[in-house]
Amino acid sequence: MTGMKVIQKTFTYCLKPTGRQKTLFAQYAGAARFIFNWGLSGIKKAFDSKETIPSYADMTNQLPQLKEALETQWLTEVHSQILQQSLKDLDGALRHFFRRIKKKLKSGFPRFKCRGVKDSFRFPQGVKCLNGKVYLPKIGWVSYYNSRPIEGDIKQAVVKRHGDRWFVHIACSIVIEIPSKNPPYENVLGIDLGIKQLAVFSNGDVIENLHFLKVDLKRLAKTQRSLSRKKRGSKNRKKEAKKVGKVHRRIANK
Repeated sequence: MTGMKVIQKTFTYCLKPTGRQKTLFAQYAGAARFIFNWGLSGIKKAFDSKETIPSYADMTNQLPQLKEALETQWLTEVHSQILQQSLKDLDGALRHFFRRIKKKLKSGFPRFKCRGVKDSFRFPQGVKCLNGKVYLPKIGWVSYYNSRPIEGDIKQAVVKRHGDRWFVHIACSIVIEIPSKNPPYENVLGIDLGIKQLAVFSNGDVIENLHFLKVDLKRLAKTQRSLSRKKRGSKNRKKEAKKVGKVHRRIANK
């Protein structure tokens, strides 16, 4: 007997944005970071003064008023979903903090986000993929490196900056078939992944380690040493941080 099961799977693609789209990405990520920090500031004040902490609904209801303020009118240029999702992230971080406190586990209070560190924003709906392009609401169609076909129904998409590149992480809902508990498998091969050898097979075959990270690990150590010598907040430090990010991305891809 076989059955059906719904699973969640994420497909990651490297984007090929135009200059205008890169500017919009940075603007959207900045807006998400600003709203997160704005909400956290209000929560921190209420927490320190032992007042009622504003809920996700309370903060969301304040967004229209915040957009009307002269100094934050630029938020109207950003899709409202982005701002709401940022507050949801803050609400989730706060709930996680209180859950760990309740269980008497070590937990740190949510921290303010910094510019250029894990820049991202999320669309909970309205995302489409077609012919190597992804549609992002209010941004438009963005080309990406179509490394594999997308499957299932798109549920949400997260755009993130990794080093000097932007990636889209598309979460999909996929229906799969569950095999029977005792399938009639034949010619079974066991594989043991190890440290000395990359893989050892039950038939005696061995695949030696490739050691293809040695050069990159040396490069990473060199760039990190260089980064540590740069003055905090300087342009040279930002340039060196980008180099470190590039090496990290190379290692992660390998």
